[in-house]
Amino acid sequence: MQRIVESSRPEHFDIEAGLLSDLIKNPDFPRPHKSAFQEAAKQLQRQGHEQTTDRLLSEAENGARSGDRAARDRLVAKAREALSKAVKSGSGKEFRKEMEKRLSSVAAMEIAPAPVRQKLRKRQAQAQPPNGVEKRNTIRYTEPVLTVAINHVEYRTIDWSTRGLLLDVGPAAVPLIVGDQVRVEISCPNVEMRHRQQARVARRDDGTNSLALAFLDIDPVILAFLKAIE
Repeated sequence: MQRIVESSRPEHFDIEAGLLSDLIKNPDFPRPHKSAFQEAAKQLQRQGHEQTTDRLLSEAENGARSGDRAARDRLVAKAREALSKAVKSGSGKEFRKEMEKRLSSVAAMEIAPAPVRQKLRKRQAQAQPPNGVEKRNTIRYTEPVLTVAINHVEYRTIDWSTRGLLLDVGPAAVPLIVGDQVRVEISCPNVEMRHRQQARVARRDDGTNSLALAFLDIDPVILAFLKAIE
């Protein structure tokens, strides 16, 4: 189940959960481990549906910004379905409230006009790095260390710039692959600012437990952080 969650293949979550349920019902399954096994499987299933909801909403936002109304509406519908499955799997009220708010916001987003669509497509094409290695032609800062939350899990920066972030994700498995769109919440110590921003996974290095995220453009919030720090 952990492997399925990490592979970002939501169509397999419920199938795997059903197979696990059948396995647990088998008379030969060790009874002392039954409860713990059921709980672990349920948590992984919930985690998978929550991450899918967040990812689909980020993709729907990108669709609206690029002027693709059909893609936005299709992704919003899929996100609603994923959220329903997440709630049935045991997601909390806070997560449900936050996702429902985002669903309403994305569904009401204005579709970008043609000139903006062309500019965004050009910018996105330029933002794709070769071989998944991000290039940030900007000054990278190691201090202060920023806190970056992804899917309600907090990480610390190794370095950061106005173009992206390099995170220390530790030894735990991170269910993200190069190219994934994620929504991050960035905060800075001693600065009363928290900001949510979209980013793309540019590189991951399991050897150094690091994850590189790239912004599609210079992030104005990072500029605000720099100004506040100064």
